[in-house]
Amino acid sequence: MTENVETMTENVETTSRHSFLTFLSFGTYNILWTIPTATMSLFMFFFYHTVVGLEAGWILTVVAINTIWAGLNDPLIGWLTDRNFKWTRKWGRRFPWIAIAFIPEALSLIMIFSPPDLPKTPLGVLINPLPVMLWLLLSLFVFDLFATLVDVHTAILRADKFRTETERRKG
Repeated sequence: MTENVETMTENVETTSRHSFLTFLSFGTYNILWTIPTATMSLFMFFFYHTVVGLEAGWILTVVAINTIWAGLNDPLIGWLTDRNFKWTRKWGRRFPWIAIAFIPEALSLIMIFSPPDLPKTPLGVLINPLPVMLWLLLSLFVFDLFATLVDVHTAILRADKFRTETERRKG
């Protein structure tokens, strides 16, 4: 009888109720998430310093303020959206938030790399860096807001959908 219980446990662990395409779609998200965040993280410093003419210290200040915002924004988004709303019953608690935030996330990434064109010194440094700093800060706040909405709900959706350890390792 002990053998039957162990065999049943192994069968439950190894079989999955989800198709390969379901696992593939969840795995593909990680690649799609990495592209905009890596672009923003890696290219933003170069772009704002070299192309826009914002000094590195100002960029660092904006990123530090954004990090504080992210520390407040992430748990707040999770707390505000982790409940059932009337309009989330049809599609589930997670998917509507992902669908709502996906397009604004992409648009806010474009916003980051579309700063106002302001006059510069002959050395290429901005005469008045404040408008560009505020633009960068606002666009990072907006990007982080929508990226958090997508990322938090995608991560939670994975845990909601894939219940067993084996499924979570695959997905």
